[in-house]
Amino acid sequence: MKEKKRIMRVLWIGMLGATLAAMSIFGLPKIDKVDIKNKEIVIAKSDLELGETWADSVFKTMSLEEKVAQLMVVRVRYNDVSNQEYINFIKKYQFGGVCFFKGSPVKQILLTNEIQNVSKIPLMVTFDGEFGPAMRLDSALRFPSQMALGAIQNDELIYEMAAEFAHQFKAMGVHVNFAPVVDVNNNPKNPVINSRSFGENPQLVAQKGLQYVRGLEENGIMSSLKHFPGHGDTETDSHHALPVIKHSLERLAQVEFYPFKYIIDKGVGSVMVGHLFVPAIDTTPNLASSLSPAFTQELLRKYFKYDGLVFTDGMEMKAMTNNRKPGEIEIKAILSDIDLLLLPPDPAVGHKKLVEAVNDGTIPVETIDRKCLKVLREKEKWGIHKSEQVSTDKIYNVLNSPKAKDLHERISNATMTIIKNDNDILPIDFTQNKVASLVIGSGANNTFQKQLSLSGKISSYQLNKTTNAQSGAATINKLKGHDLVVVGVFGLSDNPRNKYGLSAQTLNLLGALSKLENVVLVVFGNPYSLANIQNLNNFNSILVAYHSTAVAQTSAAKAVLGLIDVDGKLPVSVNKDFPSGLGFDVKKK
Repeated sequence: MKEKKRIMRVLWIGMLGATLAAMSIFGLPKIDKVDIKNKEIVIAKSDLELGETWADSVFKTMSLEEKVAQLMVVRVRYNDVSNQEYINFIKKYQFGGVCFFKGSPVKQILLTNEIQNVSKIPLMVTFDGEFGPAMRLDSALRFPSQMALGAIQNDELIYEMAAEFAHQFKAMGVHVNFAPVVDVNNNPKNPVINSRSFGENPQLVAQKGLQYVRGLEENGIMSSLKHFPGHGDTETDSHHALPVIKHSLERLAQVEFYPFKYIIDKGVGSVMVGHLFVPAIDTTPNLASSLSPAFTQELLRKYFKYDGLVFTDGMEMKAMTNNRKPGEIEIKAILSDIDLLLLPPDPAVGHKKLVEAVNDGTIPVETIDRKCLKVLREKEKWGIHKSEQVSTDKIYNVLNSPKAKDLHERISNATMTIIKNDNDILPIDFTQNKVASLVIGSGANNTFQKQLSLSGKISSYQLNKTTNAQSGAATINKLKGHDLVVVGVFGLSDNPRNKYGLSAQTLNLLGALSKLENVVLVVFGNPYSLANIQNLNNFNSILVAYHSTAVAQTSAAKAVLGLIDVDGKLPVSVNKDFPSGLGFDVKKK
């Protein structure tokens, strides 16, 4: 009896092998699992198995041309051409989505309504708003950059901020925000990520990124992790050339991949694949990660087990177009397992070439069907299929509500970071000291000095970024008659190539100021800029304010005066004396 069972088992396994081989050869359904003990083959449910949902019913009616168009998200500019050109363009091709950029809220809403009217299938409206609608639109409240948010100790504020963004985006008719950036910026010379990153610590980036994702998605807006597999450690801007990431696979897993894997495991609506050359994963010369199956198909889908939507980064970028033609890049991206092609450089050509590639067998028709159905199902999941006309009434009130302003102020206060405070010089004491303030790179009407003067008598001076040595020396002589001097540095940038906006005259002036006693340095900009200042340690106290907005200036003044608690921590390293995580807690008076 045992021998008979053994023979039957061997025969069944042999038949199973033949069955699996036949299924593979003839493209029959995928196997989900094989249970040898119970002699059972479980057929995986096909991605193309249609039901009665909105997405499935729409898919049944679509032509190949319409299916291909659903995989394209095209740029919309309402300031450089007439709206009618875009309306006709969308009507002709029936693209799956659009991406808005610089402009005004009302104009964007009006054009959104018009193009939705001519779309048989509601468009997925996307937006690149890392610090909210103000990143692209006028008349909107500008929240702090992600690097400033990296200093915050209460991550619930990041959730609140993202939830507020979701409220604002919904009022604009936007469905997807291409944020957060979860690149780990550990290269001070990075020209494109830099202050857009939460910082240089992978765990910090992951935790803050997750709060951002939850704030958006739990309030109805799809987020997008970018720029996979990690754009933080490069000195090349992918808008202009193809950056190279030279690290080993082990290092990539520990640093660059970590925030993506952490958040993907928790759940996220979409991922954006960047245009990067990473030889540890794919050595094909000049092949960007967004065009390589090794990144999306193997690393993202199989290793990270991610089955959500995957966008390319903008395909207009020169990292894409320097070495390849429109049409070629779209085909390669789809074959690499990308779902949505963002900003194809010539949408009409890209669409034509993709249809031809399906007709000549370069792209299997099943690939287009599967991706199109996936996009439709995501539209249904996020309620995009129910898109209605958006009202312009009170949109400016929504973008600048009292609730949003209060949140903005609380977040700005929480970003303030004191990285040096010898002898507890902060908060300053007007009763014991004769105090002066000097701002470099801003006029007499600046908010910072106005706020300082509200708390006590203070002598105020201003110098521009290119002040000559004689004027600088004359001002310093005046400052010598004070017990304490507060110096504010304005006019900074995020560009490492010009020393973050620090002019030679400003650097010379700061060098001279560092020789005075009891000087508080306040930097209204990128913390990386501090590395360019000689004798930085000579300043008694250093406050990083990250931005020069009126709100940031008010927060900085309150921090100096002891009107708020300060507990921010530096998100990136300036040098060995000022590492990431550094920050002195100072309680308000």
